[in-house]
Amino acid sequence: MYVALFLPLVKSITHECARIRYRHSQAEVAQSPESFTWSASLFTPHLSRLPGLGEEHDELFSYVTYPRFAQLGSGLLFSFRTGKAGLGDDHVAVYRAARDGGASAYEVLGTNLGGVRNNPYVHGLDCRDGRLHVTWVYRGFVRYDGWDDPLDTKHKQQRGPNSAENNHNICYAYSDDGGRSWRNGAGELIASLDKGESVKPDSKGIVAFDIPKGSGLSNQESQAVDHEGGVHVLNRDNVDGEQKWKHYYRSPDGVWTQRALPHVQGVQGGKRGRLAVSKKDDLYLILPDNTAPTLTILKASKATGYSEYELVWRRDGFPPTEPLVDTTRLDYDDVLSVFTRSGNAADSDSSTSTSANVVVLDFKV
Repeated sequence: MYVALFLPLVKSITHECARIRYRHSQAEVAQSPESFTWSASLFTPHLSRLPGLGEEHDELFSYVTYPRFAQLGSGLLFSFRTGKAGLGDDHVAVYRAARDGGASAYEVLGTNLGGVRNNPYVHGLDCRDGRLHVTWVYRGFVRYDGWDDPLDTKHKQQRGPNSAENNHNICYAYSDDGGRSWRNGAGELIASLDKGESVKPDSKGIVAFDIPKGSGLSNQESQAVDHEGGVHVLNRDNVDGEQKWKHYYRSPDGVWTQRALPHVQGVQGGKRGRLAVSKKDDLYLILPDNTAPTLTILKASKATGYSEYELVWRRDGFPPTEPLVDTTRLDYDDVLSVFTRSGNAADSDSSTSTSANVVVLDFKV
């Protein structure tokens, strides 16, 4: 059973190789929204400097792409890319709330993933029992006329010499100290941010799956970590000769496996799916269809070792859209809450749809 809640469509501030821009509310608004009259006055003007950081970090935050947050104990990890598609680095900072009369502030930890004639695209950053897990693919860089022009915008195109065809390899690393130092899957130290080091493409033991360029790999697909420390990655490739959506899984004892997903068509490019882990430690895979207005949800149970995929829900009327999932709610309440779009069942082109509504689908699992 599910409940659909219809919401207005809201345009957010986007970041594509631009100075960081954000607004925040007054204190207590998030905890007690019913106590406030909703208006723009609850929020600050646009800001471009994170709390606690000075002008010495302005250059670092002047060319931000793909900002993301991850819960890190009582703190909040902030990661982002600098540079351009195929030629950039990923950085991490941590936010700590005020204590003992001090001020809330960010601290820049450093460059956790450094590109070398490529850039990392992160699937996710997830902390479980004090261990921070990250998986990513690399995208190689191909020089083109004007690539080194500071005003160049060609790299923002979805097609061209530095598009997804240059994605390759699925990589893994973890940190046990909140992102300050990073280790490969064998537990070997490969980078200390306190020493100015970064995980690099040639760092020992980071490649989980050696997947060549031109194999249909997506970037920034999805990652989840179960309660026993198993790492789950959603992506797709055509290494076996056919483009398939796949579940790549690292067991708690460090063994990687991969399985093609049933019940769904293989997809090259198009909208990304999402992974989420329930309170019972089952894995849910939320998958849009890029050729039809259909949304599919699969379940891989802990009892099967995440090796079998049950079709638990499929409905038409959902134009191709990248769904979002309230992973915390599923983890604590066993409610799968999916944020997506609903529209005309005959409309399979999300770029031309004018009738789609933003909806939230709630499933009690």
